Amino acid sequence: MRSADTVAVTPDGQTVVIGGLMQNSKTETVTKIPFLGDVPLLGNLFRRTQLSDAKTELIIFLTPHIVAAPTELAALSAKERQNSDASKGLTEKELNKFLDQLPKQKSSPDATQKPGKPAPVLPPKGP
Repeated sequence: MRSADTVAVTPDGQTVVIGGLMQNSKTETVTKIPFLGDVPLLGNLFRRTQLSDAKTELIIFLTPHIVAAPTELAALSAKERQNSDASKGLTEKELNKFLDQLPKQKSSPDATQKPGKPAPVLPPKGP
C-alpha cells in the first residue's frame, strides 16, 4: 500500500500537487519447452530468461472547493467529473503543460511545513 500524508494551505479552487510516489519493480520470466528445458546443461538450449524493469509514479493533484450550500455540491461534482481526464494517463509533455499553467506561488515559511504538524490558519481576505 502506498500513501501520502501532508498539510497544504491553498485558496479555494487552487490546484495543489501533494506528492509523487515512485515504485520500481524488476521481473524475471523464464520461458522453456516442457521437460527439455529442465535437462541439466542441454536445457539451456530450450530455455529463455527475460528480465524487465517497470517504473510507476503516482502523482496526487488536489483542487479544493468550498461549498457554501449542500445544493451546490451535485452541480460542482458533475462539473468536475466532466473536466476530469482521470480515465486516461497523462504523458510527461501533458503533465508539464498542466504544471506550467498553474499560477506561480511565492515561497513562504509555510511552504516548508513539516508533515504531521498543522499548518497555521490564515484569516479570510476581503471586507
